[in-house]
Amino acid sequence: MSQWQKGLDVAERNQAGGMQTLDKLFAVTQPGAVYSQPMQADGQTIITLNEVTVGVGYGFGVGEGSGTDDEKENAPVQGGAGGGGGGGGFSAGRPVAVLTVDANGVKIKPIVDVTKLSIAFLTTFGAMALMLARMNRLSR
Repeated sequence: MSQWQKGLDVAERNQAGGMQTLDKLFAVTQPGAVYSQPMQADGQTIITLNEVTVGVGYGFGVGEGSGTDDEKENAPVQGGAGGGGGGGGFSAGRPVAVLTVDANGVKIKPIVDVTKLSIAFLTTFGAMALMLARMNRLSR
């Protein structure tokens, strides 16, 4: 088996492993991850609604080339090949609302994420402050 074929085989195995990981990450987006199991309490049915985020990145490569043999300086190598791959991913979920069903009807109550609101406020305030400082400096 040539070096090229060996490198290609390694890359194919790495790609298969990457696809398995990708399948596991997207399995998170099943309905049970988005909607919780209904719970009964005091004549009400309560269901939590969740936001699910999945991200993934991966890459693979195979190469063949010639170089120099370490034992014999400047002697060409008969052949060489290599392959490799890598990747990563994440999945995350967070509750965004609570759905309640009772004799009075259906109600959806949002869950306010104070951290996200704080970060958005600070980012906006910081951008405004930087822009005002820059405008002030340019007007002089």
